[in-house]
Amino acid sequence: MRSFDWQKWLVALAVLALTLSGGLYLRSLDQPMTTLYVPEIDFPAYYLITAADLMTATLPTAVLPSKSLLQESDLVGRYTMQPLSSEKPVTEAQLVPVVDEKYVMDTAAVSIPASATSVYNGRLTSGAIVTVWSVTGSRQAEPLLDEALVLDVQKVEEQNEAEGNTNPYVVVLAVPRPKQAELLMAVATGSLMLTLTPYETA
Repeated sequence: MRSFDWQKWLVALAVLALTLSGGLYLRSLDQPMTTLYVPEIDFPAYYLITAADLMTATLPTAVLPSKSLLQESDLVGRYTMQPLSSEKPVTEAQLVPVVDEKYVMDTAAVSIPASATSVYNGRLTSGAIVTVWSVTGSRQAEPLLDEALVLDVQKVEEQNEAEGNTNPYVVVLAVPRPKQAELLMAVATGSLMLTLTPYETA
């Protein structure tokens, strides 16, 4: 009985693999490609993107999601709305809307509780600019933070609302770093109120 020739079998497999990979490579040369900026690392939600966080990638145009952002300037200075994966295209819907850079410069994301009135019964949205007021025991309101960018508005669990929670929402703000301690102190010792601040878009 003739023994099975493993050497010829392995050579045949190697030739087949090279043929397939060569075909795929030649096919990829025919596809339109797009060079764009993508995250170099994974980004958490409410992360302020800098130029150092980005790298360039060249990908087949056909695989890019709709409204993918291509330029570095489309990404730098903007907050993420959700976690983003490294080396993956970023779309407009994954970022907080564009605003003037003064609203994000030297800021960090801070979450504060908010009443239904403060968030206009849930109609306050990402990209809005608000003034934060500190409400004292005498019900007098004093401005605590002018022109803060709203990153997100979240409804808390229905169970908490049923238990009499007077602040059924959480608002995530881009807060200047020098103001963060003061804002958190106000959250711990009193109540806050938000009012919309008119502004011009970037």
